[in-house]
Amino acid sequence: AGGLTVTGTTAINNTGTVRATGIENKGGHIWLTASNGDVGNSGSLVARDSQGNGGTVQVTAHSDNAATTPATTYNSGLIDASGTTAGAKGGTVEATGDQVDLLAGSTVDVSGDTGGGTALIGGGPLGQSADVLNARKTTVEEGATIKADSIGSGNGGNVTVWSDDT
Repeated sequence: AGGLTVTGTTAINNTGTVRATGIENKGGHIWLTASNGDVGNSGSLVARDSQGNGGTVQVTAHSDNAATTPATTYNSGLIDASGTTAGAKGGTVEATGDQVDLLAGSTVDVSGDTGGGTALIGGGPLGQSADVLNARKTTVEEGATIKADSIGSGNGGNVTVWSDDT
């Protein structure tokens, strides 16, 4: 069980399991987005399409006044857009916000059987992706794991950890 709760400045706090697995060829997508509030995941976010390829998970917290009251995206659980069935590719995870924290024990997994996917933590490559929000501060604590492995064959995926300031 578990679910989504709204408390104080935390607009979204997933403590359970959210699964988006396609039964048609539309793919699995999860979006947790908050304006002027934090987004937290201590549970599991799992996205795959009907063929077992990794889906898309976007977790974003943004404040209208980020300089004085930044919104934080934090993960202490599992964000899984992996494609682990035979022939599957990894998907995409975007964890963005004014501040992004991957806490000890958390896992982001975009691995795939025939190629890893893309993990964007705090922003896009070199902070230059116009369609990806750049964090002012990004923290990846010791004990946090980001995986973009090719499990069977093919190339590993891409991992970006970005912040504009620290």
